[in-house]
Amino acid sequence: MSARLPDDLPADLRNLVAVSGLLRSLDYEEVLRAAVRSVLEIVRADRGFLFHMTAAGALHVRVGMTASGETLPATETPDISRTVVRRATEERRCIYLPDASQGDVPEAAGSVARLRIGAVLSLPIVSPRDPDRVIAVVYLDSAEPGRPLDAHRLALLQVLANLAGAALDNARLHADTVRENDRLASTLQGRGLLVGESDPMKTLFESVRRVAGSSASVLICGETGTGKESVARLLHDLSDRRTGPYVVVDCTTLPRELVESELFGHEKGAFTGAADTRVGLVESAQGGTLLLDEITELPAEAQAKLLRFLQEGELRRVGGREPRRVDVRVVAATNRDVAAEAAAGRFRNDLYFRLRVVTLRIPPLRERGRDVLRLAAAFLDRDARTENRRFRGFSPDATAALQAHDWPGNVRDLEHRIRRAVLFAAGEEITAADLELAPAAVGAPPDAARAGGLRALVERTERDALDAALRASDGNVAAAARALGIGRSTLQDLMKRHELSRKGVRGEG
Repeated sequence: MSARLPDDLPADLRNLVAVSGLLRSLDYEEVLRAAVRSVLEIVRADRGFLFHMTAAGALHVRVGMTASGETLPATETPDISRTVVRRATEERRCIYLPDASQGDVPEAAGSVARLRIGAVLSLPIVSPRDPDRVIAVVYLDSAEPGRPLDAHRLALLQVLANLAGAALDNARLHADTVRENDRLASTLQGRGLLVGESDPMKTLFESVRRVAGSSASVLICGETGTGKESVARLLHDLSDRRTGPYVVVDCTTLPRELVESELFGHEKGAFTGAADTRVGLVESAQGGTLLLDEITELPAEAQAKLLRFLQEGELRRVGGREPRRVDVRVVAATNRDVAAEAAAGRFRNDLYFRLRVVTLRIPPLRERGRDVLRLAAAFLDRDARTENRRFRGFSPDATAALQAHDWPGNVRDLEHRIRRAVLFAAGEEITAADLELAPAAVGAPPDAARAGGLRALVERTERDALDAALRASDGNVAAAARALGIGRSTLQDLMKRHELSRKGVRGEG
């Protein structure tokens, strides 16, 4: 609970309280204005400006105001002593000249006389995370000479600068996060394979956002049709390499006898038929991203050469003598269990460890809950526009069938079914028949509506056991876990998978 400040609180303390409150503010401009206003009151100057320091080290005016609070035009070339601003920035300390004409900054004498400045002060604001980096500079001046600042007021200025630096850092970090999230959302738009609001997809998106700016190798794992290439492309588009090339190599299509030449290039005359020098696929991705799809299909010798490239950042073309430095971010994708392939001797252990610096697992569609309906709607909207057709949406039997189907072909299968339905559907709604899916009981839980089979039986049995234990324990997760003979965290994972609340039945509680 916050107490009301006493009316007779000294102005200096009131200023500090006001600026410290800005630590909660995420409005960058608000922090800038408050910093200038507070310094103006402490120094009692006529006017003040605040310069924002760009990443390139340039200073730009963001705020200008008078002692009475009147806004001054934030022009790029205000009438100020830039020498004093530069001195404060370079020395990272407060520069104050109570009588500018008699100051210890002789190089500022010209502008001081021309602008008829009596007193001038410049105060750098540094980042608390990097004390060597100036993020903003406050500039104040008065027409009349002022009185020297005592130690008390100089200390107040330093405390204010520290608080303003922390507040500006917070606001800038928030703005950067918002921009990054907007860029992620914008990049995701139109990418049907990556539509999703389920917990597994939120986790995936957050991992992609975190790792995109890194140069670390990434291994993307997922079943066929889950969207591995879309995730790889997203990594590229969100990275600093997005203006560079994005090269996709399908390792299953590389001619086995020419795989090294295809990947790493060759010199003229390196082998029979090498009539010209050729740049390989790895080198063609210079400055960008290389996706090695189905990486486990690479033959052993190419795996060894790829490992050397990842370790050294250099490659040798077939027949070449000199190593070539290549800056490429490598992303690998596979629908196989790479650890099992390595254990069986079909894939190099050292290459596996090198590639899996970051591993991204794409969840199969059956683990993504209601994402199937969101994806279906996105595909229907896109394909209906393409074919200039109009649909009201999906019929109830289609909705039930979409949720009931096990989707062994994952998102790609769903995409193809929607495309086919848009082309051939006769009515205004897409039906289960249009999707070539077996009808399911409308309103039935997705797992219970599935067609027969061992997996469906296991799923139903597991869900029913969880449901019964949760009901019997009156929602006590720990008691239900003990009754089932499993750990609490395991039960919570299973509850999430089966979309069960503490009361057991879906949708309740």
